[in-house]
Amino acid sequence: MSESKKNKPHKTTAFFICVCVAAFLWLIHNLNSSYVYTLKVPVRFVNLPALKLPSNPLPSQLSLTLKLSGLKLIFLKLQKTVKPITIDFNNLKSDARKQVYSIGSNTELLKEALPIKSDVLQVYPDSLVLIEKKGRSKNIPVKALLNLKPSVGFTIVDKQITPPYITVYGDSVSLKKLDTLYTEPIDYTQMNRSVQVSLAVLNPDANLILSTNQIKVDVSVEKLLDHTVTLPIQMTNVPVGCVARCFPQQVKVQYTAPLSAQFPEKGMLVSVNASKAVGRTQKIPLEISVNSTHVRVLNLQPELVEVIILKK
Repeated sequence: MSESKKNKPHKTTAFFICVCVAAFLWLIHNLNSSYVYTLKVPVRFVNLPALKLPSNPLPSQLSLTLKLSGLKLIFLKLQKTVKPITIDFNNLKSDARKQVYSIGSNTELLKEALPIKSDVLQVYPDSLVLIEKKGRSKNIPVKALLNLKPSVGFTIVDKQITPPYITVYGDSVSLKKLDTLYTEPIDYTQMNRSVQVSLAVLNPDANLILSTNQIKVDVSVEKLLDHTVTLPIQMTNVPVGCVARCFPQQVKVQYTAPLSAQFPEKGMLVSVNASKAVGRTQKIPLEISVNSTHVRVLNLQPELVEVIILKK
């Protein structure tokens, strides 16, 4: 009797080991099995044919029927957001009359844009119908809503929007009210390198058709370098019939400028306003003008100069 009691713990351990092995094999089987899953993906269309308009508003998202393994499905569901897919009309197949453009025939392009590699079984909508343009058109400038903040020691030297104008089609009343198109807002902080970003253009009126609903913004960021240069001081507003001299006649200027700036000191002018001299001799603060918005003056040595005004 005592021997049977001793064997019970071994039987219990063996039972739990069998359960764990079975659960593991079940998990491996399900992770390797194939599943069909429908994913909704944001979409942007670019390069709409110049003489065509969509018969219906372009969809803002696509429904993709995917075939993928259980493991990939888990990773896909863990994705908090799905990045928009950009579809170029130049890459879409069309019929002979260039009216029906097929999205479903470009499954390879869609597969490359997905966050998890999987087979695309079906796309909805799978095609787009374009018609000849009718009505009026107007070129509207695009303004990108950017909140850009460079890191300490860096500066933004240039911003380029491509294209800067978008052709808008619609009735004359709606077009007359429209003078600017805006993009979706975006924030970039602690910038220490140049970036290129694609932004969606917001359509303010459902009755209007945009030639493209996406633009590219190139933001050039450069490192700031410290410089010191000695410049002559020029006299301004010297009273009529007088001559003016300042001491010293040169000043040391400390400033920062972007890495690509060539000889930024050529655009600097240091001057002293002689009309501010009350008496014959007066110490007057220096004034400096810079013709570049990317150059920042840090210090002048000296900040005050002695001005002597004598009659001719």
